[in-house]
Amino acid sequence: MAFCQSARGNKLEGRFHAVDTWQGDSQSGFYGEDVFTVLNDYNTKLYSDFSTLLRTTFDEAANHFPDGSIDLLHIDGFHSYEAVKHDFDTWVRKLSQRGIVLFHDTQVRGPGFGVWQFWEEVSKKYPHFEFFDGAGLGVLGVGSDLSHALSNLLAIPTDSTEADAVRRIYARLGAGPVLEATVRTSREEKKQLEDQMRAETARLDAEIARLQSELEAARGK
Repeated sequence: MAFCQSARGNKLEGRFHAVDTWQGDSQSGFYGEDVFTVLNDYNTKLYSDFSTLLRTTFDEAANHFPDGSIDLLHIDGFHSYEAVKHDFDTWVRKLSQRGIVLFHDTQVRGPGFGVWQFWEEVSKKYPHFEFFDGAGLGVLGVGSDLSHALSNLLAIPTDSTEADAVRRIYARLGAGPVLEATVRTSREEKKQLEDQMRAETARLDAEIARLQSELEAARGK
């Protein structure tokens, strides 16, 4: 949805495809049908003219795309070393001459997470840049005809002052939406609490009125 929002806001042309089973896994947890239903409804309402959800496995979905047809590939499935390597090897031929790959969780080194390990390997073969904020995001320039701006980003030395400045800007830009979402959530939670309090007050008032009626009836006897 973030990619779709950016495309719509910047008036970019293209087709977007999200590939998943939307059932979860042992790393992200397993979840119910409501996750796909909510996402599909949202996508249909706002972005159906250029965005499609493909409910299938990554391997099966690869058959739907011709070689050399994808400009941006975001790999964010199961995060073991073997799974990430397999996904990259399966999809790399699908990338165009402008192709770039995004790897999520490059900074996570917990049990079962091996994106960082594959990132260390593949980043030695292609121009790259890594953002450290959050769980880490690796940007890999696979295509031979990358844009000028992207080529400049990927040419920045990893440990340079310039790289640190770019990462700080990225983190600052990312903090805005997070703060906004936190505030919105707090407001929604406050409203829910107020609604619950009003409902509970109304229930208690009704209960008091009922008890008073019963008391008056008992006195009348």
